[in-house]
Amino acid sequence: MLVRRTESGWEIHAPAKLNLFLEVVRRRSDGYHDIETLVYPIDLFDTLVFRSIPGSRIELTVQWASHQAFAAPDMLGHVPADGSNLAHRAVERIRQATGISEGLRLDIFKRIPSGAGLGGGSSDAAAALLGACLTWGLNHDLLPLPDWAAELGSDVPAFLQAGPCVCRGRGERVTAASGIGHWHAVLVRPRFGLSTAEVYRACRPPQRPRSVEDCLHALAQGERGLLADTLFNRLQEPAEGLAPRLIDLQRRLELEGAWAARMTGSGSCCFGLFPHRASAWATARRLQADPDFAAVFVVQGYSQCSRRKGGRP
Repeated sequence: MLVRRTESGWEIHAPAKLNLFLEVVRRRSDGYHDIETLVYPIDLFDTLVFRSIPGSRIELTVQWASHQAFAAPDMLGHVPADGSNLAHRAVERIRQATGISEGLRLDIFKRIPSGAGLGGGSSDAAAALLGACLTWGLNHDLLPLPDWAAELGSDVPAFLQAGPCVCRGRGERVTAASGIGHWHAVLVRPRFGLSTAEVYRACRPPQRPRSVEDCLHALAQGERGLLADTLFNRLQEPAEGLAPRLIDLQRRLELEGAWAARMTGSGSCCFGLFPHRASAWATARRLQADPDFAAVFVVQGYSQCSRRKGGRP
């Protein structure tokens, strides 16, 4: 996250993510799944603006921000602006745990499509945990933010980590991953989203789960051929069963010159990796003309996700 002090409060830029590797290890007795995934933050951000307000209300607004990318905001998914919003729930969690009674206004400017496997809601929730602490003058280093993040959702703890990380368990066991590098990618959000719950219900965990280690090794070596073989998403096959057009999307990215293409998270976004930013932009401009796509982004990895601007709280 990029954190900046403003005249009236705090501003946090919450990044989206790609899953360069995602294995579903087993189905748990509580209905969740144990996973092993490599989470790769990218430079596509939502912006959250926090400020104190009189009284004790928590006010939330959500709006789609303008894009430097090719996007149709009315097709990027629905994001609630009430108590069901994960960022709102994060602020309430801080209040419940600390006894704070002051009011807070949170404005979210969305750029990350929803229902896309990019973790936008989870990233906003992680940013909201931090932003509420900063707004109310709480020392977040002394608070169990990772535990509260895990309560909010499986993807939320990853976004408290500064950079790429491997997540295990339900997603709450987070380990930093170094030597990943910066890869240019074209990210395509089709005109449909997918339900995470439905995709997981359609997934059948394997008897012998794959390990993330081969993917980490390929990334460290920078070997494209090896990396193309080790990028993996167990959820892609069940997602394609629910939305067969995802198969055509991956093929399209490969035909456009991506040396590897995969779905991220539980979909519906797919990404293609490109050797140069110029080739990624050229591909994005061609894909933008396709009416089947709601949004096309050119992104790269973002490994300084905890940098704070404008002084310390």
